[in-house]
Amino acid sequence: MIDKVQNVDIYLDPYATLPTLSYLFDFFKHKEDKERIRLFGLKRFSIPDDIKNLYSEGKIRFVKIMNLDQTEFNNEFNKLFLEGSILNFTFHLNLSHSWKLFTPLLEIMNSNPKQIGSVKVHLYDDGSEGAINLYKIRKSDVDIDAKISEMKSITNIHQLNKLDNPIKIYLWDIFYDAKYHFLETKELSEEKFIPLIKAMPNYDKINLDAFNELSKEDRNLYLKVVDVSSELIQTIDKLKDNDIFLFTGTTIFDNRIDIQEKAKKIHITAINNYINPQGKFFIGEGFKLVIKGHPNSNYINNGLRQHFSESIHLPENVPYEILYLLGLRPNKIGGFASTSYFSQKRESIADIIFLTDLNTDFNSNIDTEFDLFKSQKNLMETMINLNIVDRKNTHSYMELFNS
Repeated sequence: MIDKVQNVDIYLDPYATLPTLSYLFDFFKHKEDKERIRLFGLKRFSIPDDIKNLYSEGKIRFVKIMNLDQTEFNNEFNKLFLEGSILNFTFHLNLSHSWKLFTPLLEIMNSNPKQIGSVKVHLYDDGSEGAINLYKIRKSDVDIDAKISEMKSITNIHQLNKLDNPIKIYLWDIFYDAKYHFLETKELSEEKFIPLIKAMPNYDKINLDAFNELSKEDRNLYLKVVDVSSELIQTIDKLKDNDIFLFTGTTIFDNRIDIQEKAKKIHITAINNYINPQGKFFIGEGFKLVIKGHPNSNYINNGLRQHFSESIHLPENVPYEILYLLGLRPNKIGGFASTSYFSQKRESIADIIFLTDLNTDFNSNIDTEFDLFKSQKNLMETMINLNIVDRKNTHSYMELFNS
């Protein structure tokens, strides 16, 4: 008979930044619990020795996940059952990919049923994709009541990966004690979602300001995890003394030089339209230009550095959410649409540019080459619906060709 009980926190996300930042808030909230095992499986960050050394050996376990290959993490998860304890699990998962991430772990759990004590699940939006998904569900003809009934009829949880049910990621409560953490919750107030709210009653809004509630020691450890340099901290501190306009760049997944050159010129044209009095997006005088390029746009970013050499260029590889944690609060923000706009005060948001055609009605049958246009159109409509931006302040990149 097994009589030892072990609490285990599972933090798994091989996809995005936002869930991991939230995971770390949870970790530091329970940091003083030295008996709990934490198993991390992350793509973008690592757990430094400064944190591992606070605990006895084996209490902090980490797997770097590359190319979405979860195999090594699954092996580490399986080792937990070889240590002979009843395991009380608290899972922290990327909401959009939650069932895919969980299925291989469930197979291991089902092979060791006598060692499962309790299971709790926390699920986190991975960015604007979560808000867009709710918007698409609301605009669709999906019968939410019928889809909930379909989920409740599942007798084998392994069927879920193959189940074509657009709301299944919101129905973990059917199987486990679950809580959802959304980037934005306003969409859920729509009448269509009343039955969904009844099925997933425990949810809240992701709060990046929780960083400021940490002790100074924990904030410093947190910044070590997300690999923030002292130089970047100093840069952000200096910017706090200025009225700044933050321009957000984008990427195009086409490496042909002629296409990259056109994209660079569109970025330059866009910035000039914000900062020049004759520009169609002019934000006013007195702002210091700060540029945050996309991490997958080296050609564009190098071009912007040359063209706007007197401006501040923030590291492209540092996600905006981390800059927010450091205290970056632009007086004005504009450029190409991204998740960063969801955390801004509405009055600080200037015009936003989308990689889409505003005059085309994208439907489910459109060619896959227009998937980006379609997703950007959905992002635009979502941001308008959430009152992040007015429709008159949304623009297609095509407008810049003749500017």
